[in-house]
Amino acid sequence: MSEWALDDGSQAAGQGQGGEDPTNGSSMNPEGFSFAEHVYDKSGGAQGPGGDQLEGGGEESAASGRGPQDAGKGPILPEHLGWVKDPEKLSGFLMDFNKKYPLNPSTAPKAVKDVYENMKPPSSNYGPPKGSDKDAAEYWARYFGFPDQYAANKVSVESKGKADAWVSGSQAAGLGQVRPNAAYDAGFDFGPRDKYGNLRSQEHVQTFRKAMEDPGFNSMVSSMYSRMSFNVEKGNPFKSEAGYNQGPYGIKRGDAWTETARRYVQEMFPGQWDGSTK
Repeated sequence: MSEWALDDGSQAAGQGQGGEDPTNGSSMNPEGFSFAEHVYDKSGGAQGPGGDQLEGGGEESAASGRGPQDAGKGPILPEHLGWVKDPEKLSGFLMDFNKKYPLNPSTAPKAVKDVYENMKPPSSNYGPPKGSDKDAAEYWARYFGFPDQYAANKVSVESKGKADAWVSGSQAAGLGQVRPNAAYDAGFDFGPRDKYGNLRSQEHVQTFRKAMEDPGFNSMVSSMYSRMSFNVEKGNPFKSEAGYNQGPYGIKRGDAWTETARRYVQEMFPGQWDGSTK
């Protein structure tokens, strides 16, 4: 599966004029999303609250992500990231992001689109998001060109549907197990990081962890990471997911896939991957 031609170096063939992402028409404009109100679709979407060993979570959090006391608050962000809650500013930011990473799964060649359109849930150990967590994961997956089943499999593989999932060693957080270095590369800086990509200050760690417990914000950043990996791997779905797991953002030329990355791809695409790493 190879890269397809770009119109002018700034947008993929089939992408809307002006850089807008045509994933689901005008309803996918981020100006229709409000973190503060947990509204995921202006046209009538849901609203309301939302191997490493995962910490936190549990049956209750798997269903709701955050407690009733958090309903309607949106992500708890540091002051310098407050602009994220401004729909107009967020819209401009995401349009620029999609111009930077123009390859879009929803406008890919048929062979690539078929992979995503034929995704299925795994036959066992399946932990997709539920309720408004599901709404958030699907909304942002669609915005960046991925189908609903992709969102379900991603959350299942990463967190088993636990919005407060946390791995202290890697500082992977939330539904999509986003790490600080991935958030930074997507445009959200939570503070200085060490050579492993982890935040140095415990204060920053706690700020990051709390922000990533919000299903909407976490799903947005996780889906951005997926879009970045998809572009780095030139539109190859399987290599993209291996890169998401083993990366960051792709596997360096000549590097062997880890066994963990292989299992990750198998779980993301049950019965679809033939084992090829090319």
